[in-house]
Amino acid sequence: MTAPRRCADGSPRPPDAGLHGYNAQDVEALLARVSNRVDWPYGADGLHGKQAVRAYWNEQWTRTRTHGEPVSFSELDDGRTAVHINQVVRSLEGSVMFRGHFLHMHRSNAISSRVDIEAVPGA
Repeated sequence: MTAPRRCADGSPRPPDAGLHGYNAQDVEALLARVSNRVDWPYGADGLHGKQAVRAYWNEQWTRTRTHGEPVSFSELDDGRTAVHINQVVRSLEGSVMFRGHFLHMHRSNAISSRVDIEAVPGA
């Protein structure tokens, strides 16, 4: 039996909220972990529902390769899960376009119904 995967800080990895599908660019695996009426961050209004998220990521992955690696996570008192992510965005050719640190906030039980993303200043 293999040991459970861990975050960079050694803590157990957070419950999968689609990150594996996101990293594999498998939109169906990503969508399997969110509710039909998910609210997903994008621009001022965000994306609403699986169809909007599917269309966005299918288009986005024609231009970039994005990978997020969980660094740590915690369960918050309000029921959300906070996941600190190191993210790298690459061109299709592999050159790094962006590196950043983000806090992904998932409101869910087993399936994410809302995802918020915040930049981590100074990280």
